[in-house]
Amino acid sequence: NPQNYITTKSGPAIRAYIENNQALRRLNLEFNELLQKGTGFIADALSSSHTLRSLNLKANCIRDEGAMILAQALEDNIVLEELDISLNEITPIGAGCNFTYLLISF
Repeated sequence: NPQNYITTKSGPAIRAYIENNQALRRLNLEFNELLQKGTGFIADALSSSHTLRSLNLKANCIRDEGAMILAQALEDNIVLEELDISLNEITPIGAGCNFTYLLISF
């Protein structure tokens, strides 16, 4: 069961929250069920976020596809310093994504 019952359906609201909250520095969404689709909404927001420095997506079933989506979104993000994507069923394929300049927890 998800910790806060945050699921894929919450994705658009989380994206809006990240995009519109200029004071947001840390966001902890661990132990929920965002899956790949929910991660895509977060990735959309990360590509334009100028304040978020730490994001915890631990145990959200994002798998390799979600890791790849995040890596692509973070190519242009120079603000995020810490990303926890551990316990997400990510194989060496997803772990091999280019997460340059980040402290990553797999």
